[in-house]
Amino acid sequence: MEVSRLLHRKVSSPLSAGVLLSVNMGSNREGKGEEEDFFVASNDKNIELWGLKVNKSQLMLVLEGHQFPVTHLAVAVNGHCICSLSHESLLLWQLEDCLQSLASARPLPPLSCSRDDVTCLVLSHNGVHLAVAIKRMIIIIEIREESDFIVISKLFGHTHDVTFASFVPEDSTHLVTASDDRTFKIWNVLEGGLVFDSGYISSSHFMGLSLLRDYFAIGTADGKVRVYSCLSSVKCTLVREIDTKLLTNRQISLGFSEDLLVDKEIALSALLLWPVTTPSFETTPTDTIYTTGGGALDSISIYNELVTSGLWCLIYTSIGLLLIDVMSNEIISHSQSPEEEDASKVGVLSSMGETVQFWNLSNNQFLMLTSSSSSFSLFNITITNTSKKPLTVSVLSSEPLVSGSPLKAELVPTAVPPAPSRPVGRGSKTKGGSDKPVTFRSTVKSSGYLQSPHMKMFQPSMPKTKREPHPPREVTLIPDTSIADSKHKGISHLKYNTNGSHLACCGESPSIYLFKSKDNQQNLLQGHDGRVRSIEWGHAHSWLLSCSVDKSVCLWSTGGRGRGDTQCLMRINHTIHNFKEKNETNVPFPGEISNAKFYYLDKFILLTFENKLNLYKYYIDPNPPPDIKRYQSKNHYKQVISVIPNLAQSLTALSAINNFYSYIVITAGSNRSLNVTDMNTCKEVWSKDDAHSTRHVHWIMQNKGSKACGCVPQSHDLFATSAVGGGIKLWDLRTQKCVRWYTGFVNRSVPVRTSFSMCGRYIATGSEENAAIVFDLRYISPVTKLQCPIASSSVISSVDYHPHNIGLSCCSTNGSIFSFSNF
Repeated sequence: MEVSRLLHRKVSSPLSAGVLLSVNMGSNREGKGEEEDFFVASNDKNIELWGLKVNKSQLMLVLEGHQFPVTHLAVAVNGHCICSLSHESLLLWQLEDCLQSLASARPLPPLSCSRDDVTCLVLSHNGVHLAVAIKRMIIIIEIREESDFIVISKLFGHTHDVTFASFVPEDSTHLVTASDDRTFKIWNVLEGGLVFDSGYISSSHFMGLSLLRDYFAIGTADGKVRVYSCLSSVKCTLVREIDTKLLTNRQISLGFSEDLLVDKEIALSALLLWPVTTPSFETTPTDTIYTTGGGALDSISIYNELVTSGLWCLIYTSIGLLLIDVMSNEIISHSQSPEEEDASKVGVLSSMGETVQFWNLSNNQFLMLTSSSSSFSLFNITITNTSKKPLTVSVLSSEPLVSGSPLKAELVPTAVPPAPSRPVGRGSKTKGGSDKPVTFRSTVKSSGYLQSPHMKMFQPSMPKTKREPHPPREVTLIPDTSIADSKHKGISHLKYNTNGSHLACCGESPSIYLFKSKDNQQNLLQGHDGRVRSIEWGHAHSWLLSCSVDKSVCLWSTGGRGRGDTQCLMRINHTIHNFKEKNETNVPFPGEISNAKFYYLDKFILLTFENKLNLYKYYIDPNPPPDIKRYQSKNHYKQVISVIPNLAQSLTALSAINNFYSYIVITAGSNRSLNVTDMNTCKEVWSKDDAHSTRHVHWIMQNKGSKACGCVPQSHDLFATSAVGGGIKLWDLRTQKCVRWYTGFVNRSVPVRTSFSMCGRYIATGSEENAAIVFDLRYISPVTKLQCPIASSSVISSVDYHPHNIGLSCCSTNGSIFSFSNF
């Protein structure tokens, strides 16, 4: 990303105010209907129109009509009219008539105050309403085609002077105002009532206000920018708080901006929200998918929108010009103040006492006005064409396995020859006379059956050594719900199997609870001696993997093997294998196993302990022994390879797709790093330092898709990471960067888990608000908030979407499990 200056123009006298407008010049240019951008500036008593063409930048028109210097200008977005204010009059100019010299300015009704008290002047999008801020009051004037003008309302509510005002884009009925009382308000100008009051925001003065589509941003003098969503114009939600000093210091620590020095507080002077559209990826006709219902679903446009569409914020600060991606909260570009003016770079003045204004143009250009230097400049932003970037990393495997790949390993049991049968017959060598007749003596010693039993003098009462497990509570049915309420406190993880027939959950108890979706039948899996940390279903929906703090991993069968419903097939508690032969390196795990996953369509098992990633091959006997020989297990495992993805002390999260063959494994370390490893070559293909600036990543979730809903290949390259206090970040392996950062929910102390929907368009997460939060992948503000039906102050620790139905199951730290459907 590069910012370059295309045009710089100085005028004879200082420019006190300026606006940008686009005029349809079709009537003057053979009816082609082309739009041309003009810069309108107030030069003393006159109003000047400057053309913004790079090769033909000249003064196009001068509007004369004021007797005193013009102090405020306002323009309608459609470019039909301009409003100007001076000490003696308030005039309205019809621009198209002025360009053809057909009409002059129309005076607006006089204001019942001094012109010096006017702090802000703004026109609506269609030029119908004019808002005039006079200290604490806002006057709304309706502009008609006739000569008369009507004051429709007067708005009161601010306790200090109004400094900024702007109409909501494409909506002439709602007005946003910001005041020195450190609040902003949204008004309905037709009804003259207050719609939304933000309350006290910051101790610093407001320095800028910018509105764009569904978002608007407010900048304060301390260098912070707060971005709000106003989807309904009734309730605004804070979706991003940008701290320019924190971001610049983070860039320095990562080594991206060594020349950017920040040794003091950053002062902010102006800001501008910028819609961005980058070139899309090349696609093929096969990328369009179809749902099971038969309707076409062009999902590829959704995933390309994550990369091609975004929202940027252009900020003018005391250290230079910053271009920040609002969606990911990362600095895209920055330019320092040069000592000498250079036309190839951004010339940002170091003096912050001047008035700076921004306007954005359609073709990735923006205009900046510096009033004290009597100049305006036109800049261009060059956007990298992401469609030409080679895809070096992809979840989908496109190349065959290399020679010596660990993914070729298999654990094949050796055939044991049958034991030789014992010879029977006269020629057999046996001890004693087996061929002789059996005789009995005349007297046979009694076995003692007829004797009286011995008297027991003392028999102590010993307690039972095996403690019976606590039975689960009775089933608590909630509307559209058939999930039980567990007695053990602190459920931290729940997971559906691949066909949605079973739901497993674990928590502070060493047991695993298993629920059937149809009849709500409950089962208990016991085998661990400590708290179960996580669970994972295999591609074969009857296998379940669990890891515990007792330094072991258990592989469970939930039915279909001929002996009961559930059983532990294999326990992994040694680092190398579980065969009988002795090995000095085959020791028990020295520490806790943090994660365990099935991998490569249940062919392997991935484990992480300390800072190692181990790949195991295993074999499960299809013919289990009878009950009397259950201890003689033929299920074995053996280590294939051990990888150290990064230099962290421990690995905190692990993710690998098991629904299809994929070489990619994603891990996170305690040093807040993120690593992508190709298990085909056992090499690191991508890494990211400081993935979350707050804490290390505790959960990684990939978009695995569902059999019930088709998905495009691009969807599998998305994965989400969660960190306590750091929200959720959505990463795209195609661009190898963060494309969205979801905040707006409370998560300060307890790790919560996330889940992708079966269609891949939504992501849900737990929170500390006793509610589950659902996001649309394209937007950074929550779509809905699913409140827990049980009133408590618990934490929703884990969520999981049903793989075949529209439903979301949640669990909380107080032991409750509930489900939502058709939301």
